[in-house]
Amino acid sequence: MNLLPKDKSIAQRCAVLGLDFDHSHIGEDVKSTIKAVETFKQNPEEAKLDLGNSGTGIRLLS
Repeated sequence: MNLLPKDKSIAQRCAVLGLDFDHSHIGEDVKSTIKAVETFKQNPEEAKLDLGNSGTGIRLLS
């Protein structure tokens, strides 16, 4: 059972930490963060991360 609130900031932190969270209503910021984390995992040395307009995602991954 997922007890985390549907909050984009918390969802982005969960994505960065690899935690499970409710994906049913995620916005573009969270999608950008998830995609960036997946890109980074594939090739951390040369990953070019596109976080769109996600300020939280940029702060969490920099």
